[in-house]
Amino acid sequence: MHTGEGRILIDMGYSHLVPEAEFARFGGHWAGWSPEYGMYHLQGANGERWATAISGTQMLNDIPCNTWDCVAIGYDLAAIGGNALTSASLAGALSSGGLTLTGIAAGTTINQTATAAGLAHTYRGLGTGKASGMDALVVSVTAVLNPFPFVGTVSGFVQLVYDLADPLIPGG
Repeated sequence: MHTGEGRILIDMGYSHLVPEAEFARFGGHWAGWSPEYGMYHLQGANGERWATAISGTQMLNDIPCNTWDCVAIGYDLAAIGGNALTSASLAGALSSGGLTLTGIAAGTTINQTATAAGLAHTYRGLGTGKASGMDALVVSVTAVLNPFPFVGTVSGFVQLVYDLADPLIPGG
C-alpha cells in the first residue's frame, strides 16, 4: 500500500505492515548481507515496478530507468548518432566534391536500425499499456522524418526531448 508521502508499506504476512526500508533490509538479510544494506524489486500484476536499495540510512529509490524509458532513449541516441554521421558525411562531400560513401552507408544503417527498433519498442509498449497514443504518434512522425539528413537529426533531438520530458508531464 502507498502512504500519503509516496512510500510503500508492505504486509509481511503476519498481520502488520512494515516500512519499505525494513522490507528491503529483510531481503538483504536473507541474501546474507549486513543489516545496513538491503534492496528489493517488485513487479505488480499490471507491469508496474518498484525497486529500492538501501545503504545505511540512505534510500536509493530514484533509479533512473524506473522513471525514464532507458531503452527508448538509447534508440533515440543511436538514431541521432547515425543521422549525424550521414549528415556530416554529406556535408563533407559537398565541400570536398567527393562522397564519403562509407560514412553515409554506416550512418544510414545505424539510423534506420535504431528507428525500426524504437518503433517496435513503442508499439509493443502500446500493446502492454506502457506507452501512450502520444508516444506512438511522436515516434511515428520521427520515423517518417529520420531518413532525411539534417532534418532527421533535428527530429531525433525532438524525440529525445519528448522521451526525457514525458514522465515529468502529469498524465503523460
